[in-house]
Amino acid sequence: MPPWYFFKLAVPFFFTLNILTGNAILGDVPGPDITIAGDNMLCAYLSKMLSLGYPFLVGSLVNGIAVWLAVYFLLCFLLEKKAAAQECIKCARAGYKNSGCIISF
Repeated sequence: MPPWYFFKLAVPFFFTLNILTGNAILGDVPGPDITIAGDNMLCAYLSKMLSLGYPFLVGSLVNGIAVWLAVYFLLCFLLEKKAAAQECIKCARAGYKNSGCIISF
């Protein structure tokens, strides 16, 4: 199954998750009655985003930050483990027996 199938199936899930998270934080807040004057691409984009409402925007921001932090700390942990394993391999190749490595050869 190609990876783009996952993203197509995940869109409704994340859309709903953003709205639920935003409603949990803000409560049931109605969308703003803001009219943006202008006809360029940025104004059309802002109008579309504001029509989704504050709960969706806040939920997407909170969920995005939560996922970013989870991926960041997971990658930091994995990179530290990889660096420690490479250091142990260097010590083993150099002939040090008790270099404090957890990995034994």
